[in-house]
Amino acid sequence: MNSKILIGLLIILVVFFGCAEKTSSNAKAQSNTPGNLTNNSCDSIDTINSKEECWVNIVRETMDDSVCSKLTVMKDDCYDVLAFGKNDSKYCGFMVTPDRLSLCYFAFAESESNYSLCDKATVENIRDECYYQAASNTQDKSYCSKILNQFTKQNCDSLTFSEIEAEMAQCKGMESYGGSAPDVCWTGIAEKYEDASYCENAKISEYKQVCLVTVALKKEDALICAQITDTITKDNCYLQIAIKIKDLDLCDNMSGSDEISLCEFAVSNAQ
Repeated sequence: MNSKILIGLLIILVVFFGCAEKTSSNAKAQSNTPGNLTNNSCDSIDTINSKEECWVNIVRETMDDSVCSKLTVMKDDCYDVLAFGKNDSKYCGFMVTPDRLSLCYFAFAESESNYSLCDKATVENIRDECYYQAASNTQDKSYCSKILNQFTKQNCDSLTFSEIEAEMAQCKGMESYGGSAPDVCWTGIAEKYEDASYCENAKISEYKQVCLVTVALKKEDALICAQITDTITKDNCYLQIAIKIKDLDLCDNMSGSDEISLCEFAVSNAQ
């Protein structure tokens, strides 16, 4: 056979089988599309529980939210997979069983420290427990007033917090409003208790630097200056402490020769 004809036939066969394989793959993919409940292999399962469990497993792999509404027995399990798989509490609201819905919101309230989600729990004892945990975790007893069960409410009202816990709760409460107020609050705590670790709670970088300088000066501790990332702020931290305690050696930590000379001059002439 002519070699050109043979090559031509081989090309045709490759194209044909390639197309056939692609068509087969597409058909298989289409049959396993979670949204297509009539064509999936799960439908060949006789018992409803096993059939829907099959679909839930597909949702677990694909995170396709078009399936759950079509299920009956395992609808809540399906939305549970979506809620925690996508980390999105909106799927809690689609659950049918009140206990499952309420526990779902409770879990997100805890994990996200978003205790407004407690309001969405429809089962009283679960909602009350959510409010109790909110009060305990945030040191904010205003949540206790939302509790309906008297025994739980009394336990909530009996919670006691130390002064530092109450102050920390206040700062955390400000975080939901955004802006610089929470960072100013954390700086105040860090300065009051002379503990630079509280500065880590500051979300805005500039305020975190200011917080570290504030504590460093309060404690006269130049080691804290080393934690500052902004060069100018770090130099200022070393300079102020060097002047305050009249320590020329601290000037060696400055970022450049000009800064070192300025620091040494300032310390030498400090009153």
